[in-house]
Amino acid sequence: MTTLITGTICIFVFHWIADYVLQKGEWAKAKSADPVSLLKHTSLYSVMWFIPMIPLLGIIESVIFVAVTFFIHTYQDSITSQTVKEMFESETYYTPLPNVGVFSFMGFDQLLHYLQLYILFILLL
Repeated sequence: MTTLITGTICIFVFHWIADYVLQKGEWAKAKSADPVSLLKHTSLYSVMWFIPMIPLLGIIESVIFVAVTFFIHTYQDSITSQTVKEMFESETYYTPLPNVGVFSFMGFDQLLHYLQLYILFILLL
């Protein structure tokens, strides 16, 4: 139970650090059109997961966690970054209820990231 709670907290904290704090602004702006910027972001994001996962899962499971996270995060961001860019360019910030503007879409993107991380963590425990 302690590993589950610690892992859940790590997922919240490390996702925020890896996806926002350690993403250069130039990568964030360019990743929708530049595969190199996308891969710089998703590579750093994924490698960061070794820090909390090795003590929680062990080495082999952590390698699996990082590899799966890299592929899923890269695929997801390749789609969502393009959509976010288009929504900002068209100034689709908010819509009438249900609000499906860019900020709601970005929140949905984060929800998908958290679900992937948590489900993978549970499967590898």
